[in-house]
Amino acid sequence: MLVNAPTADRPTKRIKATIATVDAGIDASATYAVVSSAETSRVSSPSTETDDGAAIVDDAPLNATVATGVATIHNQKQKILIQTCLGLLTSALPQTLVSFQSKSKDLSTFKELWTAHGFRTSMVTSPKPAVSVYLESCINPSGIDVSKSSDVIEGRNYLLYLLGMHPNQKDESDVEETYQSGIKSVYCLLQFCKKLRSVRESDMQDPRIVEILKDWETGLSTCTNAVASPSFIDGNKADADIHVTNLRTFASNVPEILSNLISTLMTIDHSLHKEQLIHEYDRIEYRNCTLANACLQRVMSCVNDVDPSSLGNAAATASNSKKKRGEWI
Repeated sequence: MLVNAPTADRPTKRIKATIATVDAGIDASATYAVVSSAETSRVSSPSTETDDGAAIVDDAPLNATVATGVATIHNQKQKILIQTCLGLLTSALPQTLVSFQSKSKDLSTFKELWTAHGFRTSMVTSPKPAVSVYLESCINPSGIDVSKSSDVIEGRNYLLYLLGMHPNQKDESDVEETYQSGIKSVYCLLQFCKKLRSVRESDMQDPRIVEILKDWETGLSTCTNAVASPSFIDGNKADADIHVTNLRTFASNVPEILSNLISTLMTIDHSLHKEQLIHEYDRIEYRNCTLANACLQRVMSCVNDVDPSSLGNAAATASNSKKKRGEWI
């Protein structure tokens, strides 16, 4: 912690600093002096004088080491957030959520899904039938012992992300910000291509379309697989930085690829209109406007006969409320 002194004098204050991530050779439990002035603030090693003495030992190497340690913590956190974000979007859904896919597709089943993961729920009927999830059960699990089931914990954590209530979504620089910073645009284009392949398979197999998407999709797949690997966090820093840079490049290429994709589709099939295709992309982008909503869309694919808007918010505000609707033509 850097302290700004009220005068140009340079008083010292002793603190106990635990620096767990700095380079080896620094005593993590040592006492360091925080030195401040009106112009500068720096960390130096303890003075050999008493507190009322004026001598302060300047230790530039220690400054550099501490700065490196802080940067390492920041980079490590960013890598964890990127890995978490992509994992929520590309990894298989938790088994306790997928298990509901084989059950009846109605609101009672949807309510049961939440109850099985420790959420207190109720049914509401106005303005339309919906499942309401209570806020306090997002903080304290209700009716289950989460310590006895890792599968339930995994499923519950996913549902907390869906509601925007996971601890990783409460900080300013959190997983939601990571999603917005580039992953969202990549994910939405992937979902747009997935939709096109489901309704216009032959058009998407046209060599011109394949040429537009091939390098981007192949490179993105390689990048996301690398990010999912444990070595992304604990392995070679230079390799991890390359993957992060590549991911940003793929995101920056989205507008150009989308434009080329739409114009080529219109050339292949003259019955298609630009506004029609853009409307569908906007619909997908709106439904996935936050990481919470993107998680919601994935869960709803398991109970696909339940409309996403049926997740009520009488007791807890779900991030999916009042979604824009659009029809695919």
